[in-house]
Amino acid sequence: MKTLILRRLVLGLLPVLLTWPATAPWADSNPNVPEITPTSDFTLDDGNGTAYHQKTGLTWKRCAEGQSWDSISKTCTGMASTYIWGAALQLGPASTFAGFNDWRLPNQKELTSISEQRNWNPAINATVFPNTPTTFPEYIFWSASPD
Repeated sequence: MKTLILRRLVLGLLPVLLTWPATAPWADSNPNVPEITPTSDFTLDDGNGTAYHQKTGLTWKRCAEGQSWDSISKTCTGMASTYIWGAALQLGPASTFAGFNDWRLPNQKELTSISEQRNWNPAINATVFPNTPTTFPEYIFWSASPD
């Protein structure tokens, strides 16, 4: 009896699951939501791993701290590092990357400017920022804002 009920349940749900739209709750992107950070808003430097955001005038590292930019495959490799907020605040001024030595932690408004409302896990443009971490604690990104 239990096997018959389970079989009917599985066979009854199978067509629904097979035709479930890509916008299911566990999907990574919802194409029905307007894109707010399209790739065209950025000037990408595939040689040094930076992205210039034309709307804000800010240059971003395309990889999380601890990851390395691979200019051949145009992606980020390795594991992201984790920091407490105070250490993250100090990290930017102490680093040189892609010929720049004025890196800093973005404020909350700046960090929000590169988030993508149609994406989650991660909520960012994956073309501009490939291999952005999606697991805890590497997916936590600090801002300089104290909130």
